[in-house]
Amino acid sequence: GRFLAKKLYEDCFDALEKKAVLEHLCVNMEKYMVHMYATDIIEHIYLKGNSETKKKIFESTFGAKLKFIKEAKDIEEDDIEKIFEDYPLIKEQIMERLRKQIDVFISKGLIRLSFVQRIVLFYVKNATQEGLEKVLEEGHKNYLALLESRDGLCAACILFTAANSKLRKHMVKQLRTETENLVDNMLSSHLGTVFLLKVLLTMDDTKVSSKIVLDRVIQLFPDVATTQVGSRMLAALCSNHIPRYFNANDQEILASNKYTTSKKEERVRREEVLEYLFDGIRKQLSQLIEENLDSKPFCTCLLYTSPSPRD
Repeated sequence: GRFLAKKLYEDCFDALEKKAVLEHLCVNMEKYMVHMYATDIIEHIYLKGNSETKKKIFESTFGAKLKFIKEAKDIEEDDIEKIFEDYPLIKEQIMERLRKQIDVFISKGLIRLSFVQRIVLFYVKNATQEGLEKVLEEGHKNYLALLESRDGLCAACILFTAANSKLRKHMVKQLRTETENLVDNMLSSHLGTVFLLKVLLTMDDTKVSSKIVLDRVIQLFPDVATTQVGSRMLAALCSNHIPRYFNANDQEILASNKYTTSKKEERVRREEVLEYLFDGIRKQLSQLIEENLDSKPFCTCLLYTSPSPRD
């Protein structure tokens, strides 16, 4: 049924019929957005829709109270934060509603969906520390599903920053299991390398983060250092200067420290991670330089990662 519904919406309905379907979904969003098959249709419409469609789906998850206030006060669609500022009690009620919805999304495995990830991002950006801790109780087990979109990446980084040391270890250990090493795929992905960099620069227990992330970086160093995404991650890790091919969104994600539980200074964590990295690549570095001087990503990486003269 859901495949037929998506096909009808995409290829058979005209603009008025699509609008009617969207209105029906939004009015009944509370029921549909926790249903396995209905969410598949919502996700399809969300991904295919324009910005107005996406905003309508997103705002429909907030419930009737927000819609009532906006209509009564004639408030523009982009002013949700302003509503929260003017009506703190409404904010508290809506945030609690969203948190319970996120718990359902996590339990049903729906956290992978793009429209859900936008909801999660909105929540973690506006939540209190207590609210983040409640989401992390179950969310730390499934957070990797967030790394499918930029909204999800940002949400995952905020959650990782707010997690305590015990949860952070559990979250990092999920990157490498007995059957799968997720670090390999992440090292060739834009979103993946940003998250790995966030882990390395945020986690106080650098022994754990280095063993799980950098051991694989060292093993794959020739491949990592000669690709743009890999060399960018290494360059940013080794220098306070962010290379120019980090965009503004990446920089905002990396700089965010909302409710951080880290105790060490970032400088100390960076030095510990770099010492581990250089000990691992020192023997292969000379040969790599000779073989890859014609590689722009490698030379950029080398420019930022060159150790001190004594090394």
